[in-house]
Amino acid sequence: MSVHYLDSISRGWDRMISILFKPFNISRWLVMGFAAFLAFLGEGSPSFRYTRSGEKFDAVDIKKFNYENVAPVVKEWIAAHSGIFVLIMMGLILFTALVVIFLWLNSRGKFVFLDNVVKGEGRITEPWNAYAKEGNSLFRWRLVYGIVVLFIAGTYAFFFTLQIITILSQDIAVFPNLLWSVAVSLAMISVLAYIRFFINHFIVVIMYVKRVSATAAWGIFLRILYQRFWAILVFSILMLLLSIGFFIGILLIGLLTCCIGYVLLLIPYVKNVFLLPVEVWFRSISLYFLGELDPAYRILDPVLTTPESPERTA
Repeated sequence: MSVHYLDSISRGWDRMISILFKPFNISRWLVMGFAAFLAFLGEGSPSFRYTRSGEKFDAVDIKKFNYENVAPVVKEWIAAHSGIFVLIMMGLILFTALVVIFLWLNSRGKFVFLDNVVKGEGRITEPWNAYAKEGNSLFRWRLVYGIVVLFIAGTYAFFFTLQIITILSQDIAVFPNLLWSVAVSLAMISVLAYIRFFINHFIVVIMYVKRVSATAAWGIFLRILYQRFWAILVFSILMLLLSIGFFIGILLIGLLTCCIGYVLLLIPYVKNVFLLPVEVWFRSISLYFLGELDPAYRILDPVLTTPESPERTA
């Protein structure tokens, strides 16, 4: 069965226009913006790097590095800076708690936003309660997945650092020995990116339609992936290109508004309200595409019914 990629993109655009602009309803827009805020909470946030200027560090001769000296140095530093160490640990505990809370809200919010797009209505309480079981299941799966990824990434980073130190301390050729590490790093990043892509575009939808757990949804999706691998690969590339085009558009808007647009996009919730058309469009595209892969997921009716308009074509 052939897949019409451009048809999914076009129909997704038409549905976004139908939901948000025919007619325009500011109340629905703001509620759906909050649903999108929950669905994308903690995702895609900017990262900042901070370096203290004015603080001097002694140069380290990498060739004299001794692994056995690491533990005593760390223990000595902790003993001399016990107050700072306690503050660091408290900060880490608080940060971990916030990450877990955001992950839970994000997992529950994905079903709220999906339901809003499917129904064409701005609702929070009803879908929040109706899909609590699925949202909590997704949260638990992502929490375990995140812990596993963190462990693997930490272990890999540790041995990668040791390799760097060994190469530099023994005057070994850097490029040949690090080439495989770079390749492994790129492969890991690609796998993580695709897992996130699959969760957002397929797993949540399967859980929403089938009312199954996250683990069961992955089993269903993997069968679809096996059968329609190339179609899903092409779809992922198209979505990447659309995302790049969207990013370029954001850059242009920010420049045209003298960076005021950038400031607005840094404000939580306000960002989602401004970007709601794109968020609804992308969500609709994946719904139409999955419906083409399997008729069981054709959950978007040809006629979209809302309180403001009894009959509207999606």
